[in-house]
Amino acid sequence: QAAINIPLIADVLAVRVAGLIDETDAGGIKSLQNGRSPWQRTKAFRASGRLDPTDNLTATVMYQYLKSTSQSFDQVIGEGSPGGVFRNSGYALPAVLPAGYNGPNLNASDRLGVTEGGFSSLDEGHIVTAQVDWSILNQNISYVGSYATQKTDNTRPGDRGNLIVGYDYKVPSYTDSTYWTHELRVRSDERIAGMFDYVVGAFYSSEKGTNISDRGPSFGRGAFGDPRGAPNAFAPAVERYSSRTIIEGARDNTETSFFGNITAYLGQRTELSAGGRYIILKKDNSSQFVHAPGG
Repeated sequence: QAAINIPLIADVLAVRVAGLIDETDAGGIKSLQNGRSPWQRTKAFRASGRLDPTDNLTATVMYQYLKSTSQSFDQVIGEGSPGGVFRNSGYALPAVLPAGYNGPNLNASDRLGVTEGGFSSLDEGHIVTAQVDWSILNQNISYVGSYATQKTDNTRPGDRGNLIVGYDYKVPSYTDSTYWTHELRVRSDERIAGMFDYVVGAFYSSEKGTNISDRGPSFGRGAFGDPRGAPNAFAPAVERYSSRTIIEGARDNTETSFFGNITAYLGQRTELSAGGRYIILKKDNSSQFVHAPGG
């Protein structure tokens, strides 16, 4: 990581830039069924500036970017499946599985998992903030605003215990969000008539986004072999005999509010304060369930 301050104009304009790059082994857990190594990478950048063109006007702005990606595996500890005879109502014969069929005995010191697939993640975001303060005629006018976007894209293995040997299915999820905020307020820099302070303002925020979540597959008759026999836990599932549920969501939420407060100073020991806030909330959220074929 590194940072640098740059005074462009003495006592008027300055810029600060900082950055970060971080790489780790994401805990170091590997999988017996996957030859890839775990990793995590984070990159971040931030730039900020301050402008003081006059004694009564100040403006600051900041931008930040962060991206984090990773691939990792779940650690498991124990002797694995005890084995046995397992019946399924969709099959004529039971499955007979030996003890430990889904993996060997593992201790905590082994730092191993048993999934064919791993966890993968992407988290990426942008943030911009700004603030302006202006003092004039014994009043202070202030604006604070922000803009942000956030995107996540994650995938996890569906068969986390390796119950279906040699096969795994991915369970993805995705979100994408955008945020806006604005606030404008006016307050007194000096007491009015020697005894009153006040602040009034307005605030607005907006949030929009989408999300997609996969609940994973449901396996029907025939997904693990001919229903006239026994289910086969050592072969990939037949996807045409499975289905999955996907949830798609969207949101569009806003807030508009107006606020004010006044304080009266009555002597050295008494203050009276009164204030209020009026809020208008609008929320539009929807979800759609999609039942799709495939495992």
